[in-house]
Amino acid sequence: MIDAILQLLFLPAKFLIMKRWFHLGRLESGRGLSIPPKTVPARHVSTLFWVLVAALVTVLVHFGYQATGRAVEPLATADVAVGNLWHEASFPVENFQAYTSPFGYRSDPYGGSQRFHYGLDMAAPMGSYIRNWWDGQVIEVSDDSSCGTSVVVQSGNWMHIYCHMQGHVVTEGGGRYMVDNGGNLRIREGQAVGTGTRIGRIGMTGRTTGPHLHWGMKYDENWVDPALVLHAMYSSQQVSAREN
Repeated sequence: MIDAILQLLFLPAKFLIMKRWFHLGRLESGRGLSIPPKTVPARHVSTLFWVLVAALVTVLVHFGYQATGRAVEPLATADVAVGNLWHEASFPVENFQAYTSPFGYRSDPYGGSQRFHYGLDMAAPMGSYIRNWWDGQVIEVSDDSSCGTSVVVQSGNWMHIYCHMQGHVVTEGGGRYMVDNGGNLRIREGQAVGTGTRIGRIGMTGRTTGPHLHWGMKYDENWVDPALVLHAMYSSQQVSAREN
């Protein structure tokens, strides 16, 4: 239901989103999305764009907050990013370079056919660290699919997926671990991870043509465009900065 609504609302604005704000900036600290205000000049953002962003937040809040009577909770301890809490989330890539492939239909890089891309591709130098978007629990580590070496984190009703990382999966003592010795990382399936925690490094495992993070997001099992989440984070950060 949600994914259908989002597609109807935002597919006409894909080109606008890619051109106008896909150069949001770089992560400057372990927590939050740090973006210089000059990277998104107000004069470059159209009225249509802001209407669509507002519609996104309305849809997410409606399904994630009003429908349940409370905010989504990761590990039943804290509110997930809704409303003015979006700015507390973490941008997922250190040394970010560019957004290379958006959410939605695209020409498949291997066969050329039109296929739906269920995530946002974010390029960075090989070995750059990947950070957890929001407090949650690692529900899966894997290295045997087109996603390559991957980690999936559950934060309340949200699921965030990190693909094509370096490392591999091992089973020890009845547990499964994503191990990246070069990055000094050992992520156990089932462990709790905080916002901004380093959970992997940029690699080229799985089905990929270059070093990048494929970042996927679901809400109540419905795919959500991560680009829209990032913009909600940015907008909330700007509001928080003005209030402070």
